[in-house]
Amino acid sequence: MNQLEAVVGGATIPTAAPSKRRPWRLLGHIAASVSVDVVLLAAFAHAGIVSAVVPVLYALVTGCSILVFYILLRSDWSQRRRDPALTRSQLLVSSLTVMGFSLYCEPLAFYFLMLLFMAFSFAALRLRLKQMLTSFVLVMLVGTIDRLWLGTHLEIPGATPTEQLLGWLAFASVLLRCCMIGWYGNRLRRTLHQRNRELADASQQIQYLALHDSLTGTLRRTPVWNLIERQCGLNIFSVAMLDLDHFKQINDRYGHAIGDDVLRRFAETVRDVIRPGDVVGRYGGEEFLLLLPGANADAALAITDRVRRAVARHDWARLAEGLCVTVSIGIAGAALGESARSMVDRADQALYAAKRHGRNRVLLYRSPTQFEGPAGDSVGE
Repeated sequence: MNQLEAVVGGATIPTAAPSKRRPWRLLGHIAASVSVDVVLLAAFAHAGIVSAVVPVLYALVTGCSILVFYILLRSDWSQRRRDPALTRSQLLVSSLTVMGFSLYCEPLAFYFLMLLFMAFSFAALRLRLKQMLTSFVLVMLVGTIDRLWLGTHLEIPGATPTEQLLGWLAFASVLLRCCMIGWYGNRLRRTLHQRNRELADASQQIQYLALHDSLTGTLRRTPVWNLIERQCGLNIFSVAMLDLDHFKQINDRYGHAIGDDVLRRFAETVRDVIRPGDVVGRYGGEEFLLLLPGANADAALAITDRVRRAVARHDWARLAEGLCVTVSIGIAGAALGESARSMVDRADQALYAAKRHGRNRVLLYRSPTQFEGPAGDSVGE
């Protein structure tokens, strides 16, 4: 499993290795197609339409060209080319081969020229439109010289029922192979679509993991910090710092697995209580930041006290017998021209004041020595 698979939970992402092997598999398909041609040519030779030399010579010429391309594709030389699969070269060699045999074996010229359909169909899987058109023009020029200047004729054997049957089989074999090439191209498109979808899903998951804490599902520290900085100087808002009381003791007594469950349940409880536009992020360890857009001091006290009461009422004993979890919360309201750092520091001071005065409580920062609770009670330092 590569690093990307590990990050996104095993999503399969295409790598360079399959693309390097694919040209060899295409050569295997081409060799299988050539074998069909050799069998048909042998049948034509057996029927007396062409010489027995034709299938042997065709097998030797095409076999040698396949072997040469196989060696080139296995070498590093082809990988340094703009087209590592040597598709255009294979197309030209294949086209010249079948056109040469159409000259050499006029009774089967129609069959050899039909093979151009397969050659161009294979090439269309890899070549760009400009490359295809230039190759087409070149092959057509050669064909024009062949037909007009040399005066060769296109013939379709059909004098006897055997010749008609073989001619039909030849046509059917070419049509079937063109259909198979089309199916192969469609399979490649489906595979590419699937890989693109997997890549998009992996990209979304990576983006999610970059912004969210994997344990609690809340925002990470940096994204929530950026949101606070963006709010500074724009609107009325408040920031709250939340810290689970005696969390180290929970880990020591019940184990880190239960501690992780506590953090997850705590984050879920907070999300259930806060308003739709509020944002919660994990600040570090058992500390969380809560951004409350549009909330003045009174609203922030009311919201965070609901959070505190919801956490205290939660059935923590379902995780472990005797487990009890509470949270202390410090709040800071936005001040004109204040930075995010200063605002979070004030919320942190209010948090530690809440811890010093009994925990499981909410305090709002009023001054370095004065803090206020939800009921309007003041706490001095």
